[in-house]
Amino acid sequence: CTVSDDGYVVSYTKGAITNQDERKTVLPPSRDGYVFLGWTTTEGGTEAEYDASEIVDVPDGTTVYAVWAVDTETETPAEGSE
Repeated sequence: CTVSDDGYVVSYTKGAITNQDERKTVLPPSRDGYVFLGWTTTEGGTEAEYDASEIVDVPDGTTVYAVWAVDTETETPAEGSE
């Protein structure tokens, strides 16, 4: 797993999965101010190819990259726009 300097997940190379929940899916990563859209096999990709639950089906050894979008529901309003 590659983590940014800010502490959020950037990429993951699939191997043995240990953080599955009771439904046998993988819990998605989190990042303050962003929504996790899924995983892509393209570094810098902007469209998810897999959602969090599908990561268990990715072949072992495959590197996937997190796709993030700004969470517009938690953005702080610009100064003076109240």
